[in-house]
Amino acid sequence: MRYSRGMLDSSRPPSPTADATERAEGAPGVIDHTVSFAHANVAGLVLLVLAFAVVLGAYVALWGLPSRESVRALTRAGWLATLLPWAVIGVSAVVHEALHAVGFRAFGGVPWRSIRFGVNWRLLTPFAGTSTPMSARAYRWAGALPGLVLGVAPAVAGLALGSGWLASYGAFMLGAAGGDAVALWAIRRVPSGARVRDSRHRVGCEVLARPDAGSASGAAA
Repeated sequence: MRYSRGMLDSSRPPSPTADATERAEGAPGVIDHTVSFAHANVAGLVLLVLAFAVVLGAYVALWGLPSRESVRALTRAGWLATLLPWAVIGVSAVVHEALHAVGFRAFGGVPWRSIRFGVNWRLLTPFAGTSTPMSARAYRWAGALPGLVLGVAPAVAGLALGSGWLASYGAFMLGAAGGDAVALWAIRRVPSGARVRDSRHRVGCEVLARPDAGSASGAAA
């Protein structure tokens, strides 16, 4: 999808080409750049495998395989070693969505009262969303924030410190940000100053091609 200044600059009326594009995309005044939750989850699984391959491969190259003593200690932990990772994942999922909200507020100036949280129970996918439009630049930063804070930072720290646990956590959280990566890829050609609105029922956003485009609640994976 290519954009002209007339399509995305709210100070100018939309061109006939823009109107034709909007009709083709289905909603007046917006250009859809979303994917389904199911596709975002598949992308997350692919990114999870890639993240573990890259991060743990780098860890082994730098620090070698875990010692026999550390493996024995893990097996002796028993039920704690089984339950603790699930507790960490649950807390991290909440923090992931909270970071989206912080990004909406910090980068997009979105009021806290406009930010909503929820869960797609069919796919067990939590989300944070907002009905307030923002610039594509702000949306990108808000979308990337959880992956940077919970994924990239722990992975780099784990590799630097020789912590297999920290590196593994970072790799897992990079995979958890797969839906965000898909949403960011979907708007890769959208100009940074374009106004976008989070989509309510899908992953990603809609580009507001007209200033009178209505608003709706949004969701970011």
